[in-house]
Amino acid sequence: MRIYLNLFVSLVGATLISKGTLAKELNIPGFIELLKKHDPEYKSIFADEKNAQYIVEKGLPNSQLLLSLQKENGYTSDAGNTSDFSTTVSKDFVKTGTSVSASYMKSKQIGTNVNLTQLRVEQSILNNAFGRDVRLQASALEAEKESTLLQVQENYETYLEEGISVFLDFKQAYQSMNLAKTIYDEARKLEKNIKSRHSSRVATDTDLARGELLVLERQENYLDEQRNFTEMKKNIQTLTGNAFSDILPADQGDIVRVLEQLFSKSKTIQGDETRNYLIAQMTESIKDKEYTLAKRANNPNLNIVAGFNRDESERYNATANRNEAVIGVKLDIPLFDDQQEATTASLGVEKYKAEMTKRKALITYRNESNDLRNKIETLKMRVEIGRKKIKVTKTILEQEKRRYKIGRIDLETLIDTVSDYATSRTELNSYEVQYAKTMIQWLSLNDNLISSQL
Repeated sequence: MRIYLNLFVSLVGATLISKGTLAKELNIPGFIELLKKHDPEYKSIFADEKNAQYIVEKGLPNSQLLLSLQKENGYTSDAGNTSDFSTTVSKDFVKTGTSVSASYMKSKQIGTNVNLTQLRVEQSILNNAFGRDVRLQASALEAEKESTLLQVQENYETYLEEGISVFLDFKQAYQSMNLAKTIYDEARKLEKNIKSRHSSRVATDTDLARGELLVLERQENYLDEQRNFTEMKKNIQTLTGNAFSDILPADQGDIVRVLEQLFSKSKTIQGDETRNYLIAQMTESIKDKEYTLAKRANNPNLNIVAGFNRDESERYNATANRNEAVIGVKLDIPLFDDQQEATTASLGVEKYKAEMTKRKALITYRNESNDLRNKIETLKMRVEIGRKKIKVTKTILEQEKRRYKIGRIDLETLIDTVSDYATSRTELNSYEVQYAKTMIQWLSLNDNLISSQL
């Protein structure tokens, strides 16, 4: 059974190696480009960018040129049929609070023929004085548009951070599998040496069993790493739309050193300069303006009305042929509007929450910035220590192998040293990926990830 299992693992490893020569090698930029083509989440992020172009126009009062036509005929059993026709052209100039209209009415009733032309201009002077409220509303909508565009950039940066993190996990899984294969091969070489010593009656039966157990453990670990890599690869292929039947992470050199260079060159910004803070600041401004508008909506609205009438009507055989200028006022007083009062109160709460969100954004940035800096320094030291440990444990292992060969140490001591060397390499692989991910998080936190060239 042991022979068949060894043969199976060897064949699987050989298959992976042969496929690796044919597989598509994928680096970080290539992976991101495939995500852009195939991942619906990416497309959804930038759909908001297109939608932002309509925020202002959609939110402002209608300023269309409106043409209205109305025609009615009345029929009776005698000869007293009637008819009414009217047409109106009107337009609101929302930025100045001005309304202009022109109307014509022709009506035939019993004893009267009305023929009336009217021009009207209305100008708000109290509530929406000369378009003041509409301009304030437009300012809030412009801020909403800008905030939305900033949020698109922030969402994209977060998307990049998550995507690169997934790719680094994929790369780590590949490296872990290869490392597990190397460690497994080393265990088999040691077992072969033990068998040779056992044949010469230098190694005991217990030594032989320990060597075999070590191989089985390394073999089991290799199979686990193979399974983990296969699952990661399936995830990557799904995200990239199965663009390639087989993929492997490309060797981009020491990605840790590349990220260290980007980290050292990255611009450290102040907390009140981050996108998240600016978005929160804009949101607070928007809610403040909306709250102001809601309070004003409870006030009376006074318009000045000016116009001109041309009357050419006939009433009971008397003809009117006159022009008249018109001036007046129009007053709207909202009474008992519970809904508007509730809206105003609700916007007051939202304004307060927006202010708290802005404060929280600043505190969150400072905390995360300090935490990431400390974490980066700690992981950097761990990586440096890990690299030194590998050199030291490798030197010790080579010496212990020679000492074991001449009988100066027992097999258990040698196996412990072999395990220490394997553990050091595995830990370094893990620390390097954690270190890389943390630097990616730092670049994202400081709004530098989009502009970085990975």
